[in-house]
Amino acid sequence: RLEWKAVKPSGDSPPPMYGHTATLIDEHRILVYGGMCRGGYSAILSSLMILTYTPNNDDEAANKWSWSTPMTANRAPYRGFHAAAFIPANAPGLDDWKEAHPAGVLAIHGGNGPHGPSDELFFLDIKTWKFSRIDSKGSVPSARNAHR
Repeated sequence: RLEWKAVKPSGDSPPPMYGHTATLIDEHRILVYGGMCRGGYSAILSSLMILTYTPNNDDEAANKWSWSTPMTANRAPYRGFHAAAFIPANAPGLDDWKEAHPAGVLAIHGGNGPHGPSDELFFLDIKTWKFSRIDSKGSVPSARNAHR
């Protein structure tokens, strides 16, 4: 049976926000990226935080949750109401880039940037913590936010 439980992670938690994404990148870590805080469009965030779960198999009450902020290799783009998905290195059809991205990437598309809705696509390499803008080919989706 599934059950909701409130947890109190250690570490510095992110500010109250909305329009962010929370993406599971492995069985113990969730990446929380971007969003907006009080102040609307003037308060679009570029923050990246990790919520880590450390299980204690002997005592469920001793399971731990903690917040941390990875040191990124470059500045994250400001985004709110974007879409994000984790692409693991072993994803089918991506054999040619397993070596370049052995820990996988977080793909981030669209959302509100500093100049309104965006059609940009970024990859965040999970091993190097480097953001890269990807030049899409073919029929590129139009600028959008909240992905409706």
